[in-house]
Amino acid sequence: MLAVRVFGGLAVERDGAQCGGAAARRKTLALLALLAGAGRRGLSRDKLTAYLWPESDTEHGRGLLKQACYALRRDLGAPELFLGSIELRLNPGLISSDVESFEGALDQHDPARAVSLYRGPFLDGFYLNGEGDFGRWVEGERARLAKLMSDALQSLACAASERGEHRTAADWWRRLAELDPFSSRAALGLMTALEALGERAEALQHARLHGTLLHQELDAAPEAAVVELAERLRGESDGGPVRRWYSRRGGRRSSDGVAPEHAAVHDPAAPRSPRRGAGVTAAKLALGAALLTGIGAALVARPDRHVRLDPDLVAVAPFDVLPPQLALWREGLVDVLSRGLDRAGPLRAVTPTLVTREWRGRADPASAAELGRRTGAGLVLYGALLGSGPDSVQLTATLVDAASGRTLAELAYRDVVDRVDRMSDSVIAAVSRELRRTRPIVATAAGRRHRITTNVLGPDGSASICGLLPQGAQVPVRLFNSTPPPLLGGYGTLACPESRLHLSAPAGSWYLGVELPPAPGLGALPWRYLATSPVAIGGGDASHDIVIEEGSRLGGRATFEGKPVEGVGLTVSYESQGMMAAYGGSGKDGRWVEFFGRSPVVLQKGVRYTLRPFSCEFLGAKLVNKPPTGGFLFPSELAAIDCTLVRAPSARFTHDLTRLVVTAMPGDIGGLSDEFVHDVGFGWGVQFPVAAGQSPSHDPSVSQLSSGGLMIGIAPGRVLSGVTRRDLAACGAACRDLGLDGRVHVTASPQWGKRVTWRYSDARSPEGVGLRVVQQSFDGRPPADYVLFDFTITNAGPATTTFHAGFFGDWDIGVNDNDDVGFTEMGGRLMYQTDSDLRGPYLGTLLSGDAPITGNYFFTKAAWPSLTEQVDALAGRLSRPASDAPGDYRYIQGAGPITLGHEQSADLWIAVVAGDSREQLLANAAWAAADIANRRRRP
Repeated sequence: MLAVRVFGGLAVERDGAQCGGAAARRKTLALLALLAGAGRRGLSRDKLTAYLWPESDTEHGRGLLKQACYALRRDLGAPELFLGSIELRLNPGLISSDVESFEGALDQHDPARAVSLYRGPFLDGFYLNGEGDFGRWVEGERARLAKLMSDALQSLACAASERGEHRTAADWWRRLAELDPFSSRAALGLMTALEALGERAEALQHARLHGTLLHQELDAAPEAAVVELAERLRGESDGGPVRRWYSRRGGRRSSDGVAPEHAAVHDPAAPRSPRRGAGVTAAKLALGAALLTGIGAALVARPDRHVRLDPDLVAVAPFDVLPPQLALWREGLVDVLSRGLDRAGPLRAVTPTLVTREWRGRADPASAAELGRRTGAGLVLYGALLGSGPDSVQLTATLVDAASGRTLAELAYRDVVDRVDRMSDSVIAAVSRELRRTRPIVATAAGRRHRITTNVLGPDGSASICGLLPQGAQVPVRLFNSTPPPLLGGYGTLACPESRLHLSAPAGSWYLGVELPPAPGLGALPWRYLATSPVAIGGGDASHDIVIEEGSRLGGRATFEGKPVEGVGLTVSYESQGMMAAYGGSGKDGRWVEFFGRSPVVLQKGVRYTLRPFSCEFLGAKLVNKPPTGGFLFPSELAAIDCTLVRAPSARFTHDLTRLVVTAMPGDIGGLSDEFVHDVGFGWGVQFPVAAGQSPSHDPSVSQLSSGGLMIGIAPGRVLSGVTRRDLAACGAACRDLGLDGRVHVTASPQWGKRVTWRYSDARSPEGVGLRVVQQSFDGRPPADYVLFDFTITNAGPATTTFHAGFFGDWDIGVNDNDDVGFTEMGGRLMYQTDSDLRGPYLGTLLSGDAPITGNYFFTKAAWPSLTEQVDALAGRLSRPASDAPGDYRYIQGAGPITLGHEQSADLWIAVVAGDSREQLLANAAWAAADIANRRRRP
């Protein structure tokens, strides 16, 4: 019999043994948890896809759900695992769940059985990347089930007391105190039971430590009944005057189920963030155990216990911003988030100037706690803004209680690069929602914020824009500052047919921005419209209407080899704000089509725009004209944008003898770095499978390798890379060091394919040490799918150099780059990735050469490695050989150490290997290893 265990973690078991395969992967486990929680009611397929794949459209989400169900049926050997067509549910004849048994026992008035099934918090320690609605569902279920468990324990304890079974009652009260050590009801019950047993000293000890915990963690005092009982017990014990056994300094009474009105930010009975669930729960249980065993000194031994932090004061730390082009958001997010949280109910925000002056660290808990001590803030919000592909970014934020170091919320949002404003709105809303559990958080226009009333009007300037939009349309309206950096002052949504909207913003000069619903029926109205004159908000409320005037059509088109071509991307941004104004691509006639299907693109007139770099990206093609690189006034200075493309010379350097197509550039596997696009164009990347006689795709998203190539690490923190690491990992003085002076020679034969030879060095890098590289690449031997790269590295410098060398790569397998997993096999020589459903394709690299394999390190975009960490990963001092939780992974694979004197050389071989299945990948890797060995034996 199969069973889903959701208490204390998440696992699937068969006859007591944990199952593997699809039943051990996070996304499919989450599916089983959702269905286990739903019980006999089941959940609709649309709800399941919304919980598990919120970033996917309906059709794609349903396809992913179908694949997940298939994988579970297959790996569990249970074809009838699921029941229902519209409402999906688990088949109770094949699989049970402890949560269903738990609730069933309560329904049958059997609390003892229910308690025996509760092995820990619901899904403790389990999380998904980018949790969203799933995370909120977990939090709600965890709180609901914890409350049921608490009620069951209290019922058992009270029943035992009524029967006069005080020892049994004490045991039940002790269980409740372990579950919630902050509960005064549990403390009172345990003390009463211990008194009945004649164990007054133990009862007093529990009272004393309970009071200490409340004071140190919540700045609160115990309930009056606990105080009175403890004072009576003390008086009866020593016969002397009653002495106060807890501190009232600054303390406020706590009450079960309701947090102290202005105590700590975090309600200890509320569910934690799933990502931190295991650690927080363990800490909480440890505190409960300390209360019962007398080990309480650690609770009051914190070095910062003398610091008085204001629980209503929040400090927003400067965010780590890693894409250089978004560096202005480092302090910009401090300003936006501080303004959004200031005056939200009782909250106040530390001024950004003070925060910037007192900030000493990076985005980590220790630095956050230090910032709280320096500013007196009881709450600290910190995070990072990370690159996530060519046009996307991810904003991560963590809210911590500076006094205790507890994580109150972990947030992650991903959006297009110009929508940092939208992600910051989401952070403000999520933080307010988290704090609302323990205090009233009410949006207010008090203090420094003022109300601005606006009517969004159509081109005639008199009628509402709603008259031109579909029924029930939603129109987002934002306030942007008039000077860099771009900051969001206020946000609201006009709900048609309403024509008036009220926004809240601080004093200042603000521009109104409007986003119309994306629909072809917009006619000549721009999708986004930015007011050309600001509205001044000063001593009071203001009123300012915005008229959405008709725009002008953007001319131009994309051509390839003189013919119109479809699928060339285009993104236009406002020059003043840096925000996206329009994006899309070329249609079948080559003319520009907006992302929602309107053609041609319509832009606002009289506004200055910029064109996103490499908007004309097209694999295997070279851009012969140069679109504008600076700002332009539309349409008077520029009314059309052309992307004139021809076949790229990089096709000469592309291996295509097998089903694996790989472009070889100097140090760069795939040829997608931007340094050579104007000389040799875009490479084909790495594409698999490409059938014989079929041309690779020009679509950049088809390449399974986003960026990858040679990496050399010299301790302690110098990294030389053959591929641009910008937006992928930390850079030194340069983000690319090798291959900038590359010279190429190509030989080819119909039988053996191509030999591509590049000669280059690190001479153009400010961090170069005098290395020369001769890079040769060879087609694999059909039918095996692999391509070989041989790097002969020579030390041309006068000093002896020791380094590790290997491969750095960002693989994106399949349509969802956040759903990959990675593994290491063949003694560390083979690293590869595939989709989390393990259905393929499988792609990776095989490493060989003059030095042993040392490093296998998978990491995500959120765990951006420093220069020292990159060197350590190559050398094996930092290791993570597998990544079985779905995510957007990169990896570093290294060999060494390699020590070279003047004019000494060493060989490093990297084979790019692919397969439709794991078995095929391993077979092709074996072929590649044999081919390398054979070539190395040749004189």
